[in-house]
Amino acid sequence: MTSLVDCPHCHTRVLPMVEGRCPACGKDVDSTPVESTPEQTAEAVYADAAQQLLEGAAPSEVQARSPNEV
Repeated sequence: MTSLVDCPHCHTRVLPMVEGRCPACGKDVDSTPVESTPEQTAEAVYADAAQQLLEGAAPSEVQARSPNEV
């Protein structure tokens, strides 16, 4: 049984597709990502915050979360 993993590319918690690809960004979840730009990092943080809100987290909980937990 496959479990959820954090995609090293888009930083989304996902259930990889059969071929090991992230359903969010389409990249291989087992490959090492290239260095990300500040813009990509900010986008990943905002996407993670949005996902938490969609899952029912309170805005104060999302805001209090450490950026290192992304």
